[in-house]
Amino acid sequence: MGIKFPRSHISFIVSLIMSKKSHLSTKNSGNANEALLIRYRAKRRSASTPEPFGAVSGSSASSAGYSQFMVHHHAARNTHYDLRLEMQGVLRSWAVPKGPSYNVADKRFAALVEDHPLEYGEFEGRIPEGNYGAGWTIVWDKGFWRPFTGPIEGLQKGKLLFELHGCKLHGERMLVRMKAEKDWLFIKEYDDHADETFQTKDFSAGSVFSGLSLKDLDQQVSPATKIQRSLSRTQAAKKQTPSTRPMLASSSEPSNRPGWLYEIKYDGYRLICSKEKGVTKLTSRNGKDLTQTFPEIALAITRLPYDDLILDGEAVVLDLNGLPNFANMQKRGRLSDPSAIRDAMSRFPVTLYAFDLIAFADYDLTDLPLKKRKEHLLNLLPEAGLIRFLRILKKTVLPCSRPLSS
Repeated sequence: MGIKFPRSHISFIVSLIMSKKSHLSTKNSGNANEALLIRYRAKRRSASTPEPFGAVSGSSASSAGYSQFMVHHHAARNTHYDLRLEMQGVLRSWAVPKGPSYNVADKRFAALVEDHPLEYGEFEGRIPEGNYGAGWTIVWDKGFWRPFTGPIEGLQKGKLLFELHGCKLHGERMLVRMKAEKDWLFIKEYDDHADETFQTKDFSAGSVFSGLSLKDLDQQVSPATKIQRSLSRTQAAKKQTPSTRPMLASSSEPSNRPGWLYEIKYDGYRLICSKEKGVTKLTSRNGKDLTQTFPEIALAITRLPYDDLILDGEAVVLDLNGLPNFANMQKRGRLSDPSAIRDAMSRFPVTLYAFDLIAFADYDLTDLPLKKRKEHLLNLLPEAGLIRFLRILKKTVLPCSRPLSS
């Protein structure tokens, strides 16, 4: 899936330079960060809410690389969406009652609210009754954003033009201030992603981590039960521990014979992702533990609403065109220092393409045909999420293929 830049290369280069300048100006800005979070902390009691309060000394924004954005869907007193853009070491936030749209005619009201700590970008859960904003909240979308001009200057002038690259939201958007300081409009700009027929209700309603919607959480939906019921009608063996040694590619001639599936071979790191009694582990093809090396993937696996599973996939670093960059992947894979890894997560974010489900709950799926395993894998992943499903190519012959029975 490529990332499109409809504006000129000059605009892109300017946005990249301004983004870097913005990050550099806020690096080591602990005191400023503390000041920006005063309103946030004043509204909350740390002893009674699971919400993050930010590092004591202030979290530092990435000194280079991508600035993160996310959209929360929040069932507070009035259910709404919250757009958050990373800048100045915090998440600048707007409450958007009607949510984002791909229709350029939709001018969605967005109320500027208090800045949130960077840690809030991964926060999901239920804020207990009696607290500010009580109710369920999910990370509805997540990715990175690029301003076309200096973001602080744009905010001061009341017009911020930027580009989003998320799981659900893509393309150019604009925030425009109205007469009141806190009143803004969130508008979709004309580009290849604009679609006057696509409404907010047409987006996947689920979390990009778990796939669960606010309605699912409120009704205590258990997706594991549905998957186990489906597996009980198959030939999957129970109470066995399958081998987690990855099946490796072998040399062969391309074939059009029946019984073969064709997939894209991504240039990255092979990962066996396991979760046992809620504990996640990422293992390389050589048996090395890479859980701490790729914390964003470990978190995505942990947030899946299942206690026990083993899936197979390829971790890649994508370039600005959505293509794997193995050189950058190697830079990520060689890091071991936690602070260096945190910094690299913004410069070289890692994406997992999952292509096989080896085990689920107490079922060993390795005796099932690959096509069936992939069907079960698709059913357990979020419709639009941080783990991407590697789809089967239709009637395409590639040098490397997988037999259905493997």
